[in-house]
Amino acid sequence: MFNLPSRLIAAGCVLALPAHAQPQYLVSSGTGAIQRYALDGTYLGDLIGPNNGLLGSPQHMALRANEVFTCGWFNHTVSVLDLNTGQVTRQFSAPNAVNPAFLRLSPDESELWVSYLGSSRIVRFNPDTGAVLGDLINPGLIARPDGIDVLANGDFMITSSDDTIYRVTAPDTATPIATLSIPDGRPLNTEILADGDTVLVTSFTSDTSLSLQSFSLSTGQIHGAFSTSRGSQADGLIRGHDGNLYVVYYGSGSVARYADDGTYNGDLVPPGAGLTQANHILLVPAPAAAALSPAAAFWPGIRRRR
Repeated sequence: MFNLPSRLIAAGCVLALPAHAQPQYLVSSGTGAIQRYALDGTYLGDLIGPNNGLLGSPQHMALRANEVFTCGWFNHTVSVLDLNTGQVTRQFSAPNAVNPAFLRLSPDESELWVSYLGSSRIVRFNPDTGAVLGDLINPGLIARPDGIDVLANGDFMITSSDDTIYRVTAPDTATPIATLSIPDGRPLNTEILADGDTVLVTSFTSDTSLSLQSFSLSTGQIHGAFSTSRGSQADGLIRGHDGNLYVVYYGSGSVARYADDGTYNGDLVPPGAGLTQANHILLVPAPAAAALSPAAAFWPGIRRRR
């Protein structure tokens, strides 16, 4: 096992609040942009705008403190952005590793794991320095690996472009859990639902009957379509602030909400709202009160909580 932007003036003091003073969602786009949305779906502007030439088509994202990590499909690079300014503060890559699509921080946030589809590798980085720490699993053990989940016992659950989801119990040992038939796509992201056994899977296929499916973690039984309302080319998948599951549809240009029983609860971003080539979604909680300037104590009513 593995283990606004805004300023408040009070009593002669100026208090600068961070740009993410309100909780929000970030959505990455193949245009190069990372867009910001309020919890009700209101567009708040871009953390970084499109066609910037910096991110190389940003894919999956991860959050640590005030930093957003994302990987670029075309520039084969991990970029780190300041959550308040949108500035790229550093970039790093690994030799002979191309086409990253997924990344996540280790449970203790001491490592950053990046899946390189073009190299069939998952590379471990030091998130502070960008130094390569090695491979999470043996290179080539899983063909074109993508999403990584850490199971309760410390094993990994990893999706592959061969349409199979694997359980990895050691760097050289991968066992198929379930195989989905996806003729023109591949499984990407997974989320274990509240019952602890049902696994929701997004698949990058234009066939909406296959884009969002589920299966049993314990038996591998395929449950089929998760909901009666689905989009095209499902990609990013997270548990949202309200307990709903949030699914990004690259092909439909939308972000949909679902309950654990498959009930469709509307869209955070509906089709046709200006979201294009959407890849992943990330929940950014409001900063804790302790992170604010001590001057906040002089401004009655200011409260911040996660």
